[in-house]
Amino acid sequence: MMPVDAIETFCVVRDVITECPEEANIINLYEAGILQVVRENDKRPAKLTMYISDDVAKNIKGRDSLRDLYVVMRVPRETVDRITSPIIQQPTIVAP
Repeated sequence: MMPVDAIETFCVVRDVITECPEEANIINLYEAGILQVVRENDKRPAKLTMYISDDVAKNIKGRDSLRDLYVVMRVPRETVDRITSPIIQQPTIVAP
């Protein structure tokens, strides 16, 4: 059964990443081949167009009961920097 809201989706994604990460296919959108990004205006919503494999396209357009879960997750830049930055070393004080 597919998750029905953001909290259930988060829980499913968290569990997959921690319990069976080899089954998750995480794609960095900047590396995935974004074709077009259109910003929102009064006449239409914002839109993202990107390349996907034919297998993904078939799965997305297929029967609901066989469809995989696809999510887009935003990680704020500050969080990325905090998680990936090296630990700042304190200067070593040598006694005379």
